Amino acid sequence: MRKMWKKFTTILLSLCIAMTMFIGTGGAVVRASNQSPYALWLFKNGTKSTIDFYQQFELNTQYANSGNAVFEVRHANPNKYAGVSYDAEKELVVFDNVNISSTEDDGTYFYANMINFHDCKGIYGKGNTALDVPLYCTDFHGLQGNTNKFLVDLEPGAKITLMYGLVEGAEFDIEDRLTLGEGVVKERNVVTTTQGYGDQQYQVSVANYTFTKLIDISTLAATSTLSFTSAEYTGSPIEPTVTVPGMTKDVDYTVAYVNNTEVGTATVTITGKGKCQGTFTLNFTITAKPVIEEAKDDKGSDYKISTNGDTQEATYTAPKTKNEKKVTVPDEITLPDGSTAKVTAIAKNAFKGNTKLTNATIGNNVKTIGDNAFNGCSKLTSLKLGNKVENIGKGAVSNCKSLKSVTVPASTKSIGKNAFKGDTNLKTLTINCKNLKSVDKDAIKNINPKATIKLKGSTKQKKAAEKLITKSKTGYKKSMKIKK
Repeated sequence: MRKMWKKFTTILLSLCIAMTMFIGTGGAVVRASNQSPYALWLFKNGTKSTIDFYQQFELNTQYANSGNAVFEVRHANPNKYAGVSYDAEKELVVFDNVNISSTEDDGTYFYANMINFHDCKGIYGKGNTALDVPLYCTDFHGLQGNTNKFLVDLEPGAKITLMYGLVEGAEFDIEDRLTLGEGVVKERNVVTTTQGYGDQQYQVSVANYTFTKLIDISTLAATSTLSFTSAEYTGSPIEPTVTVPGMTKDVDYTVAYVNNTEVGTATVTITGKGKCQGTFTLNFTITAKPVIEEAKDDKGSDYKISTNGDTQEATYTAPKTKNEKKVTVPDEITLPDGSTAKVTAIAKNAFKGNTKLTNATIGNNVKTIGDNAFNGCSKLTSLKLGNKVENIGKGAVSNCKSLKSVTVPASTKSIGKNAFKGDTNLKTLTINCKNLKSVDKDAIKNINPKATIKLKGSTKQKKAAEKLITKSKTGYKKSMKIKK
């Protein structure tokens, strides 16, 4: 038995040298004098030690017999093993994006990177690890003469590749000892090549292993999003963009759309590919395109009515005449068929250039005051904004030279470009700043230079609003007073 083992060891040593010299080098011989003298050791307490095993042979032997070693590399390139550690709880050597080969050469040393596993249960992979070095049964010291298994486990999305040399007469094939962690998939491909030169040729068989653990993409469903979840009918397929955190479309997943043209609920199916597997769905709604009709209220004012299903909304477009002195935009209007529509917007230019208008009251359902809606209403002295106004458009209340005060409601999110520009007598601007997010260029340019801007809301809200107002190009002047 001892003679058989000695014969096997001699054959194996020859193959190791041959594999190291020829695999991936195109048959170029590397001089033994250039071999790296370093041995890297990893121990159960997580520490590493790099020694010159030629000069420190006794220490190397001490490490090997200590019972504390879990991983060893001879002729090592120590710079390549920063990602190697030990998980004492699992008793696994951890490889985190480690890439080594048996053909590394930096001009000073040739690094064969001959790996040995000692007292451990297996390996655990993170990221992508490639152990492109020939391994043999004698490199798994914990398995020699035993029936225990060698575990390969991975984090989701990780991959490990390794090479295992198949030698006739070997004590075991690692294939018979492998166990896989939950969800780990194994591929094994045996390649036989002829090595050597002249009459010194022989065949070498290597089992190339790839271990992967796919990510179940359905676990990312809760944090995945569509670029929009509602869209109007267009007659053409509608395809919102899918975002899956940490993943790339067409690399990690594919997207398929169903029922995404007609009115109703559309479905997006996300299917894993590459490092991902599994599927999940996201939905969005396609709504009917609103029907736009024209209507008048009982005072002769003009509206456009938008009907979407059972919902009707009105946009105030113009007063009965441009000679109106007092105007009230109502909360809602009654349509000829007896139904009602909420007035949610004032159209752009609705009152533009009305030099007779002195008083305007805006209803509590209006959310948008369109661009230039009151531009040039030079005799306007009173403007009361409803409590749901969210957006004050570009130039909406500009060049209203008789206007002395305005109160912006807490619902307002944006004050557009030139919104109050040229309101030269505007001395008091009260802003309820609870929801205010933007004050655009020249919004308060050329209002009264000594105007008082009163801010209402929490301390935090008022501070944020002050920053928006006093930033450059809003038209704010230091002569103005901000009262908080």
